[in-house]
Amino acid sequence: MSRGSAPASTAARPATPADSYRAALRWLAASRVAVAMVLLAFVPLQDAGRFAAELADPAMFERVAVVYLLVAILYLSTAHRFHDRFDAMLVVHALTDLFALSMLMHAAGDLRSGVVVLLIAALAGAAVVSTRRMAASFAAVATLLVLGEATWPVLHGASEAGLTITAGLVGLACFATAMTVNWLAIRLHAQEDIARRRGEDLRRQLAVTSQVVAELQQGVLVVGADGAVTTMNPAARALLGVRAEAPTLGGAGRGDGGPGWAALGRAYAHWREGGAARHVESEIDLPAPGDGTARIRLRFLGSGEPGGDAVVILEDQRLIEERAQQLKLASMGRLSASIAHEVRNPLAAIRHANSLLAERLADPALARLARIVEDNTVRIDRIVGDVLSIARRERAAQYDEALADLPIDLPPRTPWAESNRHLYPIRTSDRDALQAHLRDAGIQTLIHYPVPVHLQPAYAGLGYGPGAFPRAEAACARVLSLPLYPELPADHQDRVIAALRQFFA
Repeated sequence: MSRGSAPASTAARPATPADSYRAALRWLAASRVAVAMVLLAFVPLQDAGRFAAELADPAMFERVAVVYLLVAILYLSTAHRFHDRFDAMLVVHALTDLFALSMLMHAAGDLRSGVVVLLIAALAGAAVVSTRRMAASFAAVATLLVLGEATWPVLHGASEAGLTITAGLVGLACFATAMTVNWLAIRLHAQEDIARRRGEDLRRQLAVTSQVVAELQQGVLVVGADGAVTTMNPAARALLGVRAEAPTLGGAGRGDGGPGWAALGRAYAHWREGGAARHVESEIDLPAPGDGTARIRLRFLGSGEPGGDAVVILEDQRLIEERAQQLKLASMGRLSASIAHEVRNPLAAIRHANSLLAERLADPALARLARIVEDNTVRIDRIVGDVLSIARRERAAQYDEALADLPIDLPPRTPWAESNRHLYPIRTSDRDALQAHLRDAGIQTLIHYPVPVHLQPAYAGLGYGPGAFPRAEAACARVLSLPLYPELPADHQDRVIAALRQFFA
């Protein structure tokens, strides 16, 4: 999960401006158009009343205002085309504001005109979306322009008392405004970024939780304090027989979903009346498909807060009993395989001893008894073999399912025959590294066919050397037998599977 760090984020503006920066710059461009239109609106009033006396150079004021308005409209119309050059566009916009407003301030009559307030406002607007260094640079440019305006009368021989001090104070106000607004803006954007990332984390967690709840075999309902069902997974819909929008569990609406829903509503109301404890269990009978009823186990999980939501979990007792039966059968199967394995060796010894004894029996009656022993030992041995074969096939099937997505070749299956899975050999090009990895994990493996037949010493006389049968040699170089025997515990097999997945991860 991503975590934002407020102190680090407030140090500077992000290298890649967020959408909020671009939106703020577009608002600044729109505000620039409005300000330029207001300034231009003063031009027709230059001959009316006392306003004309406040403009030192009305003609220059009009020309600058017209140009400023046209440039502002141009910036507003092209702001969306230069998102990849945000800083350059910001510098152009800010410098345009500073120089245009400085010229308007000069035409209006120097620092004592109200245009200086617009200059500070434009500087503050640029500081909202700029970096700390850029904000300081804009403040320095504004201060130089203000000092230049104060120096202009001196250069033309007309010195006015207090104008330089006013310029210095305006310069200090420019720096204070720019740096303060920039600091506040960076903190605000940092908090916005933290909130955005936490919102994304929350959306991802909600999506994962919704997926998990939807895949659960148990029915899950999230119910508000008023009985309105906000969440219902497919298993709950199947158990309750609800296809459309779920009715409420409170008041008169709980009977709208049929008898099953009404029974659930009564149980929910009883739980609420009992104080809505954190964890309460009960059972109800619901109509089952066909004839009869299904026993449903209910669990009510409260939030512990008055008026909070509640979670209702529904479990079909039939499924619980079936799982218990499957576990019981699996345990009996493992026990049977263990007993069969213990019986097989003594049974082989009895059969061998009976064969030796039958060779020395001359009495037909005793020979007949020996044949009876032989027939029954063969029969028991067949039963033991079948039990062990079934146990091996179950273990092999678990390997097949768990290792199907790994880059290894599993033992093939054929539709016309079923192997007794005496061994479970896999093939991989990283055989030796895999065997070493499993050995380090405490798992023993074997290479049952390390040398192909044509390279065995017994067949050296045939004259076949390396490369004569490349497929057989490649198979022997890649084959590795995993642990497989009837009494293999499930947790041991899980360890083998986990080690294999870890190696290929």
